[in-house]
Amino acid sequence: MFSLLLYLVTFSFATDYFIQEGDHYSTPRKIEMFRGSELSFKVKFVGDVSYDLQDLDQYDVNKLYGTSDCGDTHHKNSARIGWRWLNGKIELLAYTYVNGSFQFEKIGDTAGNKIVNLSIALSSDKAQYIFKMDHLTRTMPRGCSSDYIKGLKLYPYFGGNKAAPKKFHIQIDEKNQMANFSLEKIYPNPTSQNFIKLKILSLNDYQIGFEIFDIQGRLVLHKSPESFYASEDESEIEVYLENIASGVYLIQPYTFIDNERAHGFVAGSGQALKFIVL
Repeated sequence: MFSLLLYLVTFSFATDYFIQEGDHYSTPRKIEMFRGSELSFKVKFVGDVSYDLQDLDQYDVNKLYGTSDCGDTHHKNSARIGWRWLNGKIELLAYTYVNGSFQFEKIGDTAGNKIVNLSIALSSDKAQYIFKMDHLTRTMPRGCSSDYIKGLKLYPYFGGNKAAPKKFHIQIDEKNQMANFSLEKIYPNPTSQNFIKLKILSLNDYQIGFEIFDIQGRLVLHKSPESFYASEDESEIEVYLENIASGVYLIQPYTFIDNERAHGFVAGSGQALKFIVL
């Protein structure tokens, strides 16, 4: 178990996303939270991604990757990298919703089968997004001024108005600092009590914090890393839920390594585990 865990948290692999002809959404479908000052990732469009919609919908911006923000839905506040095929090239664009209004600006061009480094970060005053594509930068207004971008991650989507005219294959490799511990299980789940217990496997001793989000990506409960301690090997941690309402929630564990936030691995996939409060 521990050798497998170390392997998973040490190496990063791109996820393959596919948008089928006639669809808007990509697979696999995920529910993952993001909280941080910068979302960094690499992207490769695999194969031929050219398309001709034969009308003005050609100018619509497809969505590549990003996150909702400000504790809101993505159609109120969000930041994403967008893309479209135009003039024989793949255009990459900064694409935002700010208090319900969307806007976009071109960052630069790329080509199929080429790896591109991308990021969405906060300005020093937290009031703007800084979009980067390799050495190119665009700045866009933000709808709040909280210290962190926080919300649900947003994955590849075709459109605009029209669905995908053919199958698209996109690889995304997100850069996350990972810690050598794993959240293996939540119990009882569902819970009718005011607490949950967490089974943690760890290769080191860690102080571990937790963030609990509702299904809309709103942070409802935060437990700082000073609150819990996971020793090497296996630990059981009890988290008091502070009378949160009935519903479906996601819990995300984290710690700090050299003053940088680092996620723990979550059994199954992703960085958050779902539980239900009755």
